[in-house]
Amino acid sequence: MFAKVISIIGSLTLISRFLGYFRDLLIAKMLGAGLVSDAFFIAFKLPNLFRRLFAEGSMNSAFIPIISGISQNFGKSKADEFFSKIFSGLLVILLFLTLIVEIFMPIIINLIAPGFSSNPNKYKLTIDLSRLTFPFVLFICLTSLGGAFLNTIGKFASMALTPIILNTTIILSLLILSNNENQIYISKNLCAAISIAGVLQLIWITYNLRLNKINLKVKLFNLSFFQRQKKETKKFLILLVPAVIGNGAYQINLLIDMILASTLPDGSISYLYYADRINQLPLGVLGIAISTALLPILSK
Repeated sequence: MFAKVISIIGSLTLISRFLGYFRDLLIAKMLGAGLVSDAFFIAFKLPNLFRRLFAEGSMNSAFIPIISGISQNFGKSKADEFFSKIFSGLLVILLFLTLIVEIFMPIIINLIAPGFSSNPNKYKLTIDLSRLTFPFVLFICLTSLGGAFLNTIGKFASMALTPIILNTTIILSLLILSNNENQIYISKNLCAAISIAGVLQLIWITYNLRLNKINLKVKLFNLSFFQRQKKETKKFLILLVPAVIGNGAYQINLLIDMILASTLPDGSISYLYYADRINQLPLGVLGIAISTALLPILSK
């Protein structure tokens, strides 16, 4: 069973990775390595930084052990209630975070790409593109939470398919724009496609939750609802913090790379991105497959 799960997740991840590399080939062909591509990759990396910190891995590590325990000890209805509570709370936090980041995007770009401030056109383009991509954080974090719940009931393929949705959406947008030579226009449409892909991923996961009879109730302003299951919520937060810190160590290295590369000539950010993509292939296919399949089993 375990080997079968790994093979399913590994196969879907492999497909996603190859689609990702095809996506990057198209991006390299259409944007190359220069001012526009640098601005785009900063805009693309910003939501991905938050995704890797709070969604990818962290959500599974914190949520799966808690929801598995609730399901075994108190039954499905209590598990659904806890999931709805965390989902609703996360939605409120993410809406607030997205609003704050959108407002203060110029300051954030100054922090993560300080070298861009010397080039007004590059700096402004990066801000515009980042404002288009950042809503992706809202959708992918909620998608990851729903995917973590589906993993606990053995429905691993649902979440494993979401990167394929992202890559396919981006590839289609690039193919549609293939005859356009305006790189700024291409980059803006590409950034919009990323956020649209986030919406599609969330719709896909929500559909699978309903398909598996998971009763998700979003209640944003019901205080009594948030006061239930305080003990489990506290455990979830206690597990989430070290998971985020653990994932953050590698992300800090990437962030420092971006900060330093932003002070170098145009194209440096792009070359750094392409190199990192090659480096991530083995980990993405084998490492993610094993960890995703193993965690729900160890939590029981």
